[in-house]
Amino acid sequence: MSISAIQELVQKQALNEELLSHFVNTESGSIVLRFESEYWDYKRDLVDLSDPIKVAELAADVLALHNTRGGYLLFGITDDYVILGVHEQQALELDSNIINSKLKRFVGQSFYCRYSVLSQPIGGARRSIAVLFIPPRKALGIPTAQRAPGDPPLFKEGIFFLRANDRRKRAETNEEFTFLYAAPEPEVLVGSHQLRTWSPKPGTRLFLGDYSRFIGEQTRAPRMEQVIDALMFGKWDVVLLRGVGGVGKTALAIEITRKLALDPAYSNHFGGIISLSAKDQELTPYDRNAIVPEVASYDQLLRQIIIHS
Repeated sequence: MSISAIQELVQKQALNEELLSHFVNTESGSIVLRFESEYWDYKRDLVDLSDPIKVAELAADVLALHNTRGGYLLFGITDDYVILGVHEQQALELDSNIINSKLKRFVGQSFYCRYSVLSQPIGGARRSIAVLFIPPRKALGIPTAQRAPGDPPLFKEGIFFLRANDRRKRAETNEEFTFLYAAPEPEVLVGSHQLRTWSPKPGTRLFLGDYSRFIGEQTRAPRMEQVIDALMFGKWDVVLLRGVGGVGKTALAIEITRKLALDPAYSNHFGGIISLSAKDQELTPYDRNAIVPEVASYDQLLRQIIIHS
């Protein structure tokens, strides 16, 4: 199973056995997707809705998924990917209206989460997995509606949460706030850029250059064809683009990646395409800003390959 299948389920707002089959092998009782992503999070236990602090933490997770691209919270699965299930009777005592009535204190009433309890034989024993579906936003990002209880509180009023890979985070950078205030398209953040996943293949993440269109049809396009031919038919696995700063090496590499991913003449030639940027600064009209890397280690690179393959 791949993350693209879960993306399609989010678009369909699926909340049934089909959804569970993507996460759980019912015969062996094991987890199929042994990782978390920006689309789902595993929780060991049901949330105690009588505890305002626990409700506030749930609200932060819900806002993070909603503000990013929607997704699922699955209750009854440990951080070690063991299926314990939840107490079926306790889970059935909850419903979507009860959960949303508790959440609205912190998230407002702009969207509605759906809740279901999926019970079936898993690994030879009947187990129940409770699932909360959080819809993707259809307008601007939503901040916390009021301060969380506790000392210190988990959050104050007006905090924006996002889902970054397998964790919840507060919006901090200009790019993240640009994403929250942008049109609600299915977008992700890669490096310093806000990207639109307009590719026909779900899950594809492509860099956008500094300009809305490729510049240099007469000068760069022939070079682009040479690089593609070298990648597909050449003797070596590495193709070097060199030149002084500003001549368009990055723009050329981005356009080559887009062409390989989207052009039918090339898209089936490669099993997968991974595009990474090593830039650590971006030039703004006023200053140079540091870029916070999304992939900062070899382990993180391998994790991204697994998640998006």
